[in-house]
Amino acid sequence: MIMTEQAAKRALLDERFHTSVTVLGSELGGRGDGEGPVFGVKDLIAVQGVPRYLGFDHRDGRKQSESSESANCVSLLRNHGYRLYATQKTPPLGLGLTDVDTVYPAMPGAYPGGSSTGGAVAVSTGITDVALGTDSMGSVRKPAALNDIWGFKPVHGSYPSDHIYDTSPGFTDVGTLARNLEGLEALDRILNLSSAGHDSAERGAEFDVAPVNVVPIDDALMDPAVNAQYQRARVMLSEDNDIRLESSAIDWEQLAYPADIAATVGNYELMRAVRQDETSGPWLRREINGYVSRYVSNPTVLGSDYRQALQKKRNYVQHMGQRFPDVVVITPALPQRPPSLPWSNRSDMLRRLTRYTSLANVLGTASICIPTRRSRSSFPYDFGLLLTSLTSTITHRQLFETARMIRDAVSAA
Repeated sequence: MIMTEQAAKRALLDERFHTSVTVLGSELGGRGDGEGPVFGVKDLIAVQGVPRYLGFDHRDGRKQSESSESANCVSLLRNHGYRLYATQKTPPLGLGLTDVDTVYPAMPGAYPGGSSTGGAVAVSTGITDVALGTDSMGSVRKPAALNDIWGFKPVHGSYPSDHIYDTSPGFTDVGTLARNLEGLEALDRILNLSSAGHDSAERGAEFDVAPVNVVPIDDALMDPAVNAQYQRARVMLSEDNDIRLESSAIDWEQLAYPADIAATVGNYELMRAVRQDETSGPWLRREINGYVSRYVSNPTVLGSDYRQALQKKRNYVQHMGQRFPDVVVITPALPQRPPSLPWSNRSDMLRRLTRYTSLANVLGTASICIPTRRSRSSFPYDFGLLLTSLTSTITHRQLFETARMIRDAVSAA
């Protein structure tokens, strides 16, 4: 088969930035390059006939069995004319941060964002048009921010999540990555099959989008350089009459959830996923067990502790819904500068980088990363704004429309 010019360009970019695990060239080769958007999927998401390596290195020829069927999210996109290019790189189990060789285009040698790392870099460099990732603590939105693209985490459970190696079902959702807001909206119309708590794809343009209050966050622990950029963005937005930006910001500590919720629920569900795994071959199971023993501080969580943490989570969600029924908060996507690799303290950096993104995962609400464009920034890396709803009654469409107003205000400035 003769490779088209676009396919050759895609292959060269992929070779340079290392975004793919398994490339499905036949799916693109059968049509012209202009016949439908090209997408990739994180290596935790099943594609029929393709092995999943779950982020572990398999370059020495170790084999993993092929998936017997595709995840529904993959099938839905294919049925709507999207063409699958590749499964894409992630750190092991989608939990690590540095254990991936994908290159950060803006700053080679620094953190490219994760854990939907390959998908974000592929979209930002034009290897694919959009990508599907998974988001447990910001794994779609963090790399979106660092790679100058859009990232979206839906209301929990609103996108199909079958046939995914999910180490934390209490927090995880399939998320989407695109170069523009319209790309996210197109994916939402396909993937958002539920009518509970957000818009149905069939409701159409006549739906009246109610305004929502946008409340900035103040946080004493924010990196000074990030905070300076964030304050400039707030000034821009305060001058736009279409955005209901509240004058009094919420202090981050008013929103901070009990710190043990994420750790207890996450570790318990991770170990349950590992024990119940029936898809990994012997070598991959050894890799998983070794990785968990090295990087999980407390792999043994009692069932009673897990149930208690889930109750705390439910109480926290109920409290936030009563206190902030129509509020979305705006923060930087990342409160710290992206570090160079490797890091000396992985767990501390993880806590810092997920400070804002994990709020939506604990609440089960929708959250979107809005890129502010590197060319408009004094940073050597990308600065993204994060818009997070505090209740699931705020619909996807309301969040998209609010993000559109913020995008337009930043662009106009």
